[in-house]
Amino acid sequence: MNLNLIRFTDKYLGTGLRILLYYYQKLRDLYPSGWRKEPHRRILIVKFWGIGNIIRSSPAFRAIRGKFPGANVTFVTLSQNRGVYEESGLFDEVIYLNLSSLRAFLFDVIKMFFVLRRKNFDLVLNLEPWANFAEIVSFYVGVRMRVGFTAPNRRSLFNVKVPFIEDEHISRSFFRMLYPFGVRMPDDLTPLPVSLLNKDRDYIKNLLLNEGVEEGDFVAAINVNASEVADARMWMPERYAELNDRLAENLKAKTIFIGALNEQKRVQGVIDRTKHKGINLAGRTNLKQAIAALERAQIFITNDSGPMHLAMAMQTPTVALFGPESPKRYGPLSDLHYAIFKDYDCSPCISFKSAKKIRCKNGAKCIADITVDEVYNGVELLLARRQKNL
Repeated sequence: MNLNLIRFTDKYLGTGLRILLYYYQKLRDLYPSGWRKEPHRRILIVKFWGIGNIIRSSPAFRAIRGKFPGANVTFVTLSQNRGVYEESGLFDEVIYLNLSSLRAFLFDVIKMFFVLRRKNFDLVLNLEPWANFAEIVSFYVGVRMRVGFTAPNRRSLFNVKVPFIEDEHISRSFFRMLYPFGVRMPDDLTPLPVSLLNKDRDYIKNLLLNEGVEEGDFVAAINVNASEVADARMWMPERYAELNDRLAENLKAKTIFIGALNEQKRVQGVIDRTKHKGINLAGRTNLKQAIAALERAQIFITNDSGPMHLAMAMQTPTVALFGPESPKRYGPLSDLHYAIFKDYDCSPCISFKSAKKIRCKNGAKCIADITVDEVYNGVELLLARRQKNL
């Protein structure tokens, strides 16, 4: 589906419907039927957008399991996030919405509404900031206790409101969803690793062997892509090509470039600019296999994107390039990773309130001004830290 259509529909149609439901709820509240805070035996968690956000939610997911150990937990998300935490034990069931086309999406929405209504949830936790659709879904399920983010002067459908703070690290924001239940913020909000099967690791091992990468070789993984939600986060192809050659010449690195099938052409365009050809894995792995490739790497260099969070979850040292987004909200939470951010007066220019739509008048200089030297120095810094900790 077209992203701009999704944004437009959620902003205008979604806002109108949310406000109508808000006043409908006000009328219902004149005749309250009563509801219990405890126990919560059937919990619905709503988080549609972003693999990175789901990774950053994982400490909160674990805390939900700890607070409600006997509860049946259902997670509803987009089908593009399939494969992240299904085998983790964090959820008993995952329901997916398909965004590949309007027809597929509408079919899944109708089916989801029937399924969710029948499950008789007694608690909804909505981790989606500012998204009208997610808020309407949470209301529709018919649950008396609905917990979600809100903001001043917003006509919210949640009856347990958690203030959303734009400049707070997103992991902390997600975890505050549990404050109404007496759960307090832990010191460690490191994302949980994604469970991999031996077949995923073996696939990557054999794939790299066929490309001339031996088990003892130093592997640098590179991600030149970012999702269409905010493609201004992407560093320039020619600089990735220069970085690739410097890694190969100075560190004897074998470089692997990850990406989805629709990113294969962009990845190849970077490789074609290099003297030392890396390996194009775009479109040759599923999600779990791509995560296994990140786990295999000794260093990962990436734009601010979903793979950045996946690598951090797998404890792969990561140099992350931030442009219109801020590492204060999405950056590393340990010195195992390193963020590069210019912090200009106009930065960051991405917000949840604007559905992460960027209107940059400065030619995205926040990402354009990051030099190859800065990124390579970040690589050397992380490798020195890793060597010190061995």
